[in-house]
Amino acid sequence: MKRFAPVLVVLAACGSARDENVEASEELALTARVTGAYAVPVEPALADAATSPVAVKLKALTNGTYRLQYDLPTVLTGPGQRVDLVGARTSEGTIELSGPAGTASCTTEAAQIRCVERLQGVVVDTGAVAAALDAAAVSERERAARLAVAERFSVDPLGVLTVDGAWPERPRRRDR
Repeated sequence: MKRFAPVLVVLAACGSARDENVEASEELALTARVTGAYAVPVEPALADAATSPVAVKLKALTNGTYRLQYDLPTVLTGPGQRVDLVGARTSEGTIELSGPAGTASCTTEAAQIRCVERLQGVVVDTGAVAAALDAAAVSERERAARLAVAERFSVDPLGVLTVDGAWPERPRRRDR
């Protein structure tokens, strides 16, 4: 009969406790995939060119946090500008989110989520924006207005994301 000696296994992980909690919670998250609108606050003359549709993921994680994920519109920044923010509901009911892309303060009123965002580190590639506008075959007037909005956003990356609906309900933990 063979005998086995007890073995102690030690697992080490890198990263913050927050990242680990979010990743562990992702598996059981409730996710809503919706289309929203991303708007850059501008003067009235540019308002029609300041809003673009975006595909949004809203997640309610099992650790009591929320996650917002989407790509900024290509006609605003060029390709590859991902926004991924995580946070929690405050006692006032606002969901405060943050991440490498910046911060957002989200409220839900009249079946609409509204997130006021202050982004950071956004790179606006005006050449790629112009190419995206050319591919969309927009008028010369709209092209000029959207390029002006992109220039404004590159200097002051503020925006408002609106989504019809509400955050998914958080999964409830089962008592064992």
